[in-house]
Amino acid sequence: MFLLARTDPRSVKHHGLGAFLVDIKTPGITVRPLINAVGEHEFNEIFFDDVEVPEEDLLGDNSSGWRITLRLLDYERTLCVPFYAEARYYLENLIGYARQAGCLNAALRERTARLLAECKAAELLTYRAASLADKRLPFSIESAMSKVYGSELNQRVAALGMEIVGPHSGLLEGSRCAAMDGQAAWRYLRSLGNTLEMGTSEIDRNVLAQRGLGLPRE
Repeated sequence: MFLLARTDPRSVKHHGLGAFLVDIKTPGITVRPLINAVGEHEFNEIFFDDVEVPEEDLLGDNSSGWRITLRLLDYERTLCVPFYAEARYYLENLIGYARQAGCLNAALRERTARLLAECKAAELLTYRAASLADKRLPFSIESAMSKVYGSELNQRVAALGMEIVGPHSGLLEGSRCAAMDGQAAWRYLRSLGNTLEMGTSEIDRNVLAQRGLGLPRE
């Protein structure tokens, strides 16, 4: 596991932090699953009780933890979860469902077309950040832009799915009357976490404001 810990007790805030790669089986580490809103296990809460890790587990020096963490977040926001692909896949399924249900009217066609265009924009933002990463150039601004746009787009598509499916949209897979195998409810509930994980939308907007636009912190 990746661990960010204070290595200099005299330092403050993000200074004096070290990044460690710790064996999860180290004595004193307890892992407890956290079940999300759709009943799935993706995250954990981890407890450390008198845990000792060898010095060779330290990445870099004992003050480079914050820099390493920021770089890891840049990669995670851009490359780990392709929100644009999730949104486009689900949106295409919704269009097919609407056709079968006979509710794909002119207004809905316009909304879905707009969202498909937004999926393409999100894809290009992701490719832009990935291209900079591949060239080993700074891409923290582009990764934050890609993540906040893609995650909020995924939520907008999920919200549209609830409208299209209608009264049965709240039923999860396994329910007798669930439409689309319960996709509407699952995607809506799971998408709520998109703007929290990998750094909240508020954090991403701070990155864009301060690093991208040079705005002051206060």
